[in-house]
Amino acid sequence: MINEFFDLFSQEDFSREDANLILNTFFEVIDSEIEKNPELRDFLELYLAKQINETTQKMCQVSQETNQEVQEANQEIKELSKQMSKGLQIIDEIKEKLMFYDSQREEMKSLREKYVILSENSDSLLRLERREFKNIHRFLDQLNVYLDTDFSIVKDLYYNSCWKLGIAYNNYSEGRITYLLYPINYFKNDLQIKEISDKLKDELGGFVETSIGPTNPIHSQPENYAKELVIKKVTEICDKKLLPLSNISLFREVLFGIIDNLHECLGLKVKNSYTVREVRHSFYAYFPIWVDEVLSNENINLGYHPLFSPYIDPAFLLHQLNQEKKEEIDKRVNERIRNCQFNNRNLVLGTRNFPLKLIADFLGNPSLNDFNEINRLYIPKNFDRPTISHYSWSHNTPEEVLENIKIFFNEFPNVYDTTIDYCFPKLKQELRFFNDFDTLIVVIEVHDNYTNNNNEYSTWCPLIKYYYLRAEESNTKKEIKIFMKDRDHIPINREMDFKSKIWIDGKSYTIVKSKGPGMLGFIFDRLPMFDYLYKTLSEKMSNFFVTMDN
Repeated sequence: MINEFFDLFSQEDFSREDANLILNTFFEVIDSEIEKNPELRDFLELYLAKQINETTQKMCQVSQETNQEVQEANQEIKELSKQMSKGLQIIDEIKEKLMFYDSQREEMKSLREKYVILSENSDSLLRLERREFKNIHRFLDQLNVYLDTDFSIVKDLYYNSCWKLGIAYNNYSEGRITYLLYPINYFKNDLQIKEISDKLKDELGGFVETSIGPTNPIHSQPENYAKELVIKKVTEICDKKLLPLSNISLFREVLFGIIDNLHECLGLKVKNSYTVREVRHSFYAYFPIWVDEVLSNENINLGYHPLFSPYIDPAFLLHQLNQEKKEEIDKRVNERIRNCQFNNRNLVLGTRNFPLKLIADFLGNPSLNDFNEINRLYIPKNFDRPTISHYSWSHNTPEEVLENIKIFFNEFPNVYDTTIDYCFPKLKQELRFFNDFDTLIVVIEVHDNYTNNNNEYSTWCPLIKYYYLRAEESNTKKEIKIFMKDRDHIPINREMDFKSKIWIDGKSYTIVKSKGPGMLGFIFDRLPMFDYLYKTLSEKMSNFFVTMDN
């Protein structure tokens, strides 16, 4: 009876409540039967002992099988670990042979070579007294103050591990000086003023500066000349776009800009989302092998003389391949990856349109591991959209343009301010995005189609206008409001000008400045935020330079 009961009980799918009720009833019946027949208790004990023994044996067998499976799994893990270790080693080897061109790094490499020549051949001026030393010290003191405080990013980028800058000069007079600034390392005891011979000056070549004019600026205005040199370096950093950037939104923009234009070099399909693994594999495995395959097996015009160009431009290589060649190369690249046949060629890759070095820095950042996927930032252009013009802004609807503008300005203040916080921490108040206004009104004028058959500016391109407002109330929330002309109610009209008072959402504002209307082109560029960041920084930095030391 007991056997039959448990066999039947195990075959049914009872709810917890029904099972408890059935088991309680069953054990009540068993108890009443034991009272009637006490020998049944001995039988039940033997039965339960047998069941426990069989269950124990089964558990032991399962445990042994599990142990065997665990051992096999451990062995598989060890093998997988070896493969992963080998894979990581291969990736490291690829990284050693693959470099993304960095103009600033190349310049610093050449400078370091000149510094070695300088340190070994310059003349010591220790214990000498000269009248020019006073102005040279004034110049160096002011220059190093700038580099230690407001403009430490210049020292970080151009003079890494530098304590102070020194000067090596030749032919000092009231009207002329030839000199070279050199870094004094934190770990080296060195002179801050050196003299170089005519022969060494010629050997250092273009790395020395020569002032030929009515006056020697270090002699006539040492502090002001230090300021001029700092302004020149900061301007160069902005023009060459050399700042270290690490904002994830900026990374998304740059990454998709590169993939959209070079996806065939990267072995990727154009889409709106990629895993971090896909991106790293495409840049560190597929990309260098693709370049190696093209250079090794195709009749390619590099477009430059190797002695005069510091990098290989994959975009230029891609431009010379037809669709059939692209497909053949893709097959060969994937076959090499499957067979772990990575290239032994040292590659320096670069392109004028995209900061490949910036992507390499992002991909090497451990914080990227926190993201499973990387998503596109903007709504992409639709090249299948029927248009009557060839302009780049014709490939998005007005609603898509408005949405991209909203995305852009929702992200930009944070991208800009975090860049300032990192690169110019002493100038946060002066350079921050909302430093002289509280609210930015952005008005755009966009259309479904554009034509150049009319003299009206807005008929052949989208327009944008900016109004910068300062609130009368302190602690007003900083914000950007986006409006579309001919669709939204705009709280500012054409009659309002500089210093006009306006009311928005019950708060009083003053218009402190306005710009435009001008062509709305940046949102259709390859890297809108990246370019806009440097444009905004250059403008704010120029305004700061005017007031500097006043």
